[in-house]
Amino acid sequence: MLFQPDDFQGDWYGWLTNQAAHVLLGMGIFAAVSLLFSHISKRPHEMALIISAFGYGFFEYLQGGTFIDSVADWAFVMSGAFFAVAAWHMRRNIMAGLVVSVGALLVVGVWRRK
Repeated sequence: MLFQPDDFQGDWYGWLTNQAAHVLLGMGIFAAVSLLFSHISKRPHEMALIISAFGYGFFEYLQGGTFIDSVADWAFVMSGAFFAVAAWHMRRNIMAGLVVSVGALLVVGVWRRK
């Protein structure tokens, strides 16, 4: 059921762990693509963000879930990718802002599913 879209209505814990996994996935995609492009591009981080955004967006589209669920999953993946960029460049203020923003979104999402 890993590749089956689900918005976890009524299951706050499932939704929370699903979105946390999407954040980690974004970090992983960013790291992997950055390493792949580090030898062939002068701007591997920009390439990693572009590939993360469009690659995962296309993947979500192919799964065929609801539009809102797909956008939410994509947003959490991109949050993870942007956090990885901020960490790579040691931008602590951006990292803190992302943690607070994602934390707030997670709290709202959990509250909606209780």
